[in-house]
Amino acid sequence: MNRKYRLHPGDYAIGETEALYAEMARLGWRLKKRGSLFSRFDREAPQALRYRVELASPGLLDEDSSLPEEQIALYQDCGWTFVTRCGLVNVFCAPEDSDAPEIYTDPRQQALTLKALSRSIWLSWLPSIVVLGLNLLIALTAASDPASAATRLAASIAIDWVRHTAPMLLCAGIVLLLLFNTAYGAARTMALRRRLKRGQPLDHAPRKRPGRRAVHAVILAAVALLAALTAAQFSSVRRSAMPQSADGPYLLLRDLGWEGERIPLSYKDKRSSVERSCSLAADIWDTFECVANGRGGEVWMYQDIYLMRSAAQARALVPALMHRAALARGPADFHPVSVEGLDAAYQSEMEYIAVKDNGVYCVTYLGSSFPPAAGTGDVFTALARKLNP
Repeated sequence: MNRKYRLHPGDYAIGETEALYAEMARLGWRLKKRGSLFSRFDREAPQALRYRVELASPGLLDEDSSLPEEQIALYQDCGWTFVTRCGLVNVFCAPEDSDAPEIYTDPRQQALTLKALSRSIWLSWLPSIVVLGLNLLIALTAASDPASAATRLAASIAIDWVRHTAPMLLCAGIVLLLLFNTAYGAARTMALRRRLKRGQPLDHAPRKRPGRRAVHAVILAAVALLAALTAAQFSSVRRSAMPQSADGPYLLLRDLGWEGERIPLSYKDKRSSVERSCSLAADIWDTFECVANGRGGEVWMYQDIYLMRSAAQARALVPALMHRAALARGPADFHPVSVEGLDAAYQSEMEYIAVKDNGVYCVTYLGSSFPPAAGTGDVFTALARKLNP
C-alpha cells in the first residue's frame, strides 16, 4: 500500500500538526494533501524534514482564504517548499539540516495570524446558540400556553423520543462531539494567542495531551455505540399484512363486532397492515385495518401501541399523545372514562387513549357513529377484555 490517511489535529494545533507531519516523513510517509479531517501521505524514502504551518488571515468578507502568491514566493525564496493547503492552513516543509530560516522570529507577529482562526471558531458557535435559543423558546411557550403550536411541537419531540430513541441520542452525541471540539479549539486558540502576544515562541514539538484524547475517545465510542443501536433499531422494523388473528397487543375490527371483508381504504388505497418496531424506550405496534361495513361503506381503525419500560413512563406519554391526536385539537377534547380493567382511559369523538400497566394504547376508530349490528363496538370494553383475559 503506497498511500495512507491519518486523522490530523485541528487547525488550532499548529505544533502538533507540524510534529505529526515530521514524524510521518521519518517513517517514510510524505504529506501530499491535507483535507478537512484527514491528511493523505504517499510512500517515499524516509526523510528528516521540518514542517511549518502558516495560517492565512483573510478579512471577514474575503472570499479567498489562501495565502497571497507573493507571500508563498517569499517563503520559497527562503528555502521553504509549499506542500498543501486546506481552509486557513498552509503547510510548508524544508530539509531538517537546511538553513531555511524560521518563518517567524517575533511571536507577537505570529499572533496576528490567528485572528481569522479565532473568528471562524467563534462563528461556529452560532448554529448551537440558535438551536439552544429555539429550544428554550419552545419550552417557555409550551409552559405558558398549553394550546400553542410550541406545545404541539414539544409533544411531537416527546413522541419521536419514544419512537426513535437511538437516532435522537446519536444526533445528540454528534452535536456533543462537535461542541467539545469547538470549545477545545476555542480554548487552545485563545491560550496560544496569549502566549504569542507575551512573546513566547510557538512550541513546534509540544507534549501530547492524554486528557483531551481520552475525553474525545469516550465521546467517539459513545457515538459509535449509538450508531450501532440506530442501525439495530432500523433493522428491527417488521412490516406485514394484517393476519386474520392478532399476533400482538392490538385490536381487530372483529373485536368490535365487524365481520366484514377487509378492503383497501377507498380514498388512498391503504391496505390492512401491521408494523412492529423496537426502540430503546418502547416496543411499538402501528396497525391499520379497513373492512366493508355491509352497507356499501367502510369502517377503519388505526392503532399506535407503546409498551414502555415502566408504568410511570406510560402515563407520562399520554399528554403528548393527546396533543398530537390526528382528529382532536388537544387534551381539552378528551374526557376521562372509567373502565374496569384499564388503569386510565380518555376519549374524544373518534380517538381513544388507554393505559394498562406499562402499555399505552392510542386508537383512532371510524365506527362509533354507526355501531355494528352485533355487540356494542366499544373500544375500551374490547381493550379491557383483550388485556385481562
